[in-house]
Amino acid sequence: MRWLGLAVFAWLAILVGRSQAIFFDEPIRDFVHRHSAPAWTAGLQVFTFIGAPRIIWPVVVIIIALGWRRHRRDMVRLGVVMAGALVLEIWLKLAFHRARPAAFLGLASPDSYSFPSGHALYAMCLYSALASITAGRRMLAWTAAGLMIALIGFSRIYLGVHYPSDVLAGWSIGWFWTRSVLVFKA
Repeated sequence: MRWLGLAVFAWLAILVGRSQAIFFDEPIRDFVHRHSAPAWTAGLQVFTFIGAPRIIWPVVVIIIALGWRRHRRDMVRLGVVMAGALVLEIWLKLAFHRARPAAFLGLASPDSYSFPSGHALYAMCLYSALASITAGRRMLAWTAAGLMIALIGFSRIYLGVHYPSDVLAGWSIGWFWTRSVLVFKA
């Protein structure tokens, strides 16, 4: 299943590299923008905030600090997942240099590159790792993780600061990376 994440990312990388991802990016962006509403905007701005690196990183440090005594191996694995996510985000954004789309709702576009979405990448890595480490395959943990991942990623599309392909790329490479690290039980 993790290899599917890599395959999806590779497909998106080829499309973005050839400037061909727009065939599905624009219709999705147009649809989402046409259905925006003030209540949705307020709610999804909260999820964008929650998924921001300035929030994610302190949360990761706190989780690792709290779990270090009793779950050292799992906390090391979580640290490796998140450190790898940081390296992937920086390296991939620099490799692709994809410009941001024009943001919706009068928001300013961030200054960084667009591909892949760092919010989507970090959300996938953090929440899927936590669901794996803390709860194995329990439905509640995976449902909560899935909702957080989906809402954070969707918020980036809804606010217009990422193309849908950016978010899908963040999710897919994040899934591949997280599953690759967590496959080792050491």
